[in-house]
Amino acid sequence: MERKGISRNWLGLIVLALFVAFPFVLALLTGQPVNVGTPKFWQGMVIQI
Repeated sequence: MERKGISRNWLGLIVLALFVAFPFVLALLTGQPVNVGTPKFWQGMVIQI
């Protein structure tokens, strides 16, 4: 029974992990620090979701 509960939550966990990783991935792609410029802007956008 517990496996059904975990399998239902995989999508939510994956989405959460993507939201957390997004600013860091964007910082790697742009070469800017996470707390300055484009990554900071998009981190603010993700927080509002």
